[in-house]
Amino acid sequence: MAISPNDFKYFDKKYGNAMLLPPFHVNSEVTTEPGRGDFILYHGNLAVGENNEAAIYLLTNVLNKVDKPVVIAGNDPSAELQSVIASMSNVELRTDITSEEINHLIAEAQINILYTNQATGIKLKLLNSLFMGRHCIANEKMIADTGLEELCTLCNTEKDYVEAIEKLWNDEVTDDVIDLRNRVLDTSFSNDSGVEQLYSKVYGERLEVKTRVEQE
Repeated sequence: MAISPNDFKYFDKKYGNAMLLPPFHVNSEVTTEPGRGDFILYHGNLAVGENNEAAIYLLTNVLNKVDKPVVIAGNDPSAELQSVIASMSNVELRTDITSEEINHLIAEAQINILYTNQATGIKLKLLNSLFMGRHCIANEKMIADTGLEELCTLCNTEKDYVEAIEKLWNDEVTDDVIDLRNRVLDTSFSNDSGVEQLYSKVYGERLEVKTRVEQE
């Protein structure tokens, strides 16, 4: 069961009998609120080196160039990251917080900003941002070959990020944007669909998953 198209191609060619199975996640539906927020959010487990480094990169190369409120959310930030944040008057660090609090920030932000220097499949923070949040901007390594490209604003350079922030800052999220997310995410990234595909692959027969509402 491969989590990304590239992994699927590799394992299917090498061993056969592979299947593409997107990751399971905490979201049962798109909960994106229309309208706009008033801050930019970067979130992640900051104890993970990749996330900590991404936050420092964005702060020192992108977010220092925009005069907008920024929240960095995640636990165990490095001393270097804390120092960078302390030097920037428009940036607030939210640490020692729960998953529920981070999810609330994702939903309230105007822009969820994402960056990675490692193309390692579909990241849960990307899915969470699209299921819960408003505008989502990310670089190619974060979204390439995920099937989520049309739901994000692609930014490959520091200039791209700055321009995307300025363009989206005053743009409200509309019902059309939410409808598109529903179509894409419900088709390919719903947990129910994943369970059905996995059951069919393992047992060779179809399983229809009933939602909680249908069961009641």
